[in-house]
Amino acid sequence: MSFREHFKPYQPDAETEKSRAFLPHWEQPGCTYFVTWRMADSIPMDKLRALQNERAEWLAQHSKPWDDSMWKEFGQRFEGRVQEWLDLGEGSRFLGNTEARQIVVDALHFFDGQRYHLGDYVVMPNHVHVLFIPLPDFELKKLLHSWKSFTSKEILKRWPEAPNPFWLMESFDHIVRSEAQLKLFQDYIRENPAKAHLNPGSWTHWKPQECG
Repeated sequence: MSFREHFKPYQPDAETEKSRAFLPHWEQPGCTYFVTWRMADSIPMDKLRALQNERAEWLAQHSKPWDDSMWKEFGQRFEGRVQEWLDLGEGSRFLGNTEARQIVVDALHFFDGQRYHLGDYVVMPNHVHVLFIPLPDFELKKLLHSWKSFTSKEILKRWPEAPNPFWLMESFDHIVRSEAQLKLFQDYIRENPAKAHLNPGSWTHWKPQECG
């Protein structure tokens, strides 16, 4: 089966686990996730703290459930700005190093089909975007922790001069809500290097083959 054949969108009436640290996280078994995680030095912390305060005020004024237009406003107002900051290419951009980036690529593929179904991804010089579907008994947060923990240890073992901590602890994650939204995320992943004006060889993009 292809990744698209495994695709299952968010079910509004199904049970959803909600947790909160620096950011809110929603989990629902069998769903597809679009996740972004980034290097710890990719965005100045004062920018993030200001955005967090603005976001908390906005959420207090806009109670859920939201319609599609509200989700779009939320994404553009907050997460869209973070993506724009990431594309400025601040920080050490250590993943511009081909060999360091390959450690991340290999980790993403290692348990594909065993712990998750891997979809489209791009590894940028200072962040990662990936679509994937966790398999039963494998939680989103544990999969993310595994990827980030393993890759940071391997990179720091080989390059002690790399930023330490390497990854920011928090990640942005979205449950994909429809086929149309899945296509939007796939397009975003594919187009991100050009949008950030990256040179060839400083990023890695991959998409699964479709059957048929």
